[in-house]
Amino acid sequence: MVPTSLTTSATIFFLLLLAIPICLEAKPLKLKQTQVVFYMHDWETGANVTAIPIAGLPKKPWAVGTFATIIPIDDALTETIDRNSAQIGRAQGIYVNSALDGSDLHFLMSVVFTNKQYNGSSLEIQGADRFFNKYREVSVVSGTGMFRLARGYAILETVYLDLPVSNAIIRWNVTFFQFSTTLNHNVSYTILIRCACSRNGAVLSVPGKIWSFTSFGTVFVTDDPITEAPDPNSAPVGRGRGMYITSALDGSTTHVLISIVFTNGQFSGSTLEIQGSSPPFQKYREVSVVSGTGPLRFARGYAIFETGFVDTPIGYSVIKCNVTIRTA
Repeated sequence: MVPTSLTTSATIFFLLLLAIPICLEAKPLKLKQTQVVFYMHDWETGANVTAIPIAGLPKKPWAVGTFATIIPIDDALTETIDRNSAQIGRAQGIYVNSALDGSDLHFLMSVVFTNKQYNGSSLEIQGADRFFNKYREVSVVSGTGMFRLARGYAILETVYLDLPVSNAIIRWNVTFFQFSTTLNHNVSYTILIRCACSRNGAVLSVPGKIWSFTSFGTVFVTDDPITEAPDPNSAPVGRGRGMYITSALDGSTTHVLISIVFTNGQFSGSTLEIQGSSPPFQKYREVSVVSGTGPLRFARGYAIFETGFVDTPIGYSVIKCNVTIRTA
């Protein structure tokens, strides 16, 4: 989340700007259905590799069909099965083989649109890809930009598979719903987050490559203090726990998967679940709040990140994060 090439992880500080929920009259919310079809090119070998195994079981091959293999991806999404056809976006994130018999992949990824129609928007994907089945379904758990608060599903079909070299083309038929009018929040909160980098947390990366914030495939694990003010010695509010992955081949994007775990104050015992693609070199970027627990149960929303300060030599930065959520 921070624009520096240092091997870093985010230490998160929260300053609650508005701790009192704003209760407005609930109005009927009109849903809009959208359907998108595209082809994902998942290439582990040959020219223009887009998926690279970074970890697996000891003494076992690191491969897409082997249990516990972890693979970050930056796969091209195209309009047709032809790999050279018009590109509409990238699939960025991570998947892990999660079946003992090697038959299932667990997806945690962002569909990041770059085409004219949906440029700047994304869909957040989670689910089990039982890739030997002809058809399988994964979930759309949220979205950003035009697809903010999206919910839906994607039907996957493998249209090309070369298992010995782990290359595949998957057809995605995605159906989702999002609010077609301005959201009238019946419960909302706004939170300011300030992040300071520390020099720990990198646990995995592409073999033979530098473990760096700008090196594709580097995984950072975080257990960061959340305090009432930017001063790390101020009163604790909770922890930021999870991981993020450098998910762009050029190192320009991270995929964020963290829980905001509140331990003090109004939201003690509650959490917010954050997921999304965060290009740290952009002035503003948006990630999704996909759910929550406790008083924030069923939370849905978004967070706008803005880097306000960077001290690269010591690996310190401050990020303003404006979080808006709606609870049931």
